[in-house]
Amino acid sequence: MSLTVDITKFEIIGLDAKRFQNMAERASNIRIDQNSSITQVTPLSETEGLLAFRFCVNYAALGYINISGELLFNGPAQQITEAWMRSGNIPPEVANIFHSAIVSSCMVSAVLVAREVKLPPPFPMPRVNVQRPPPDGPEVA
Repeated sequence: MSLTVDITKFEIIGLDAKRFQNMAERASNIRIDQNSSITQVTPLSETEGLLAFRFCVNYAALGYINISGELLFNGPAQQITEAWMRSGNIPPEVANIFHSAIVSSCMVSAVLVAREVKLPPPFPMPRVNVQRPPPDGPEVA
């Protein structure tokens, strides 16, 4: 049986960020880990549920960003909640939908918070390599 859900509301309810090093101290080759976790699933009705989550970006000894929130969803809420209560996990086909929504929504906030507390962006920045253009060609990056 295939499960489908629609996310109807997404809300960040808490945000915590900290940089451990002074601005003058610069670390190179910083390992940046991100993860999202579901902390609670609550049925509101047979077809509507509330899911609490946490999104974390860890910069090793440099700092962290933690975002917590909730999302409201339509779908087999009772079935998803029962799976959660039984095993602490939700079915993979809906877990992918939930985690994708969490990561894509929280990543934008994490980028803005990282800038404010002077941490690197929570993802690798693309490297720009401007090459010499051919004598009559356009500049290419």
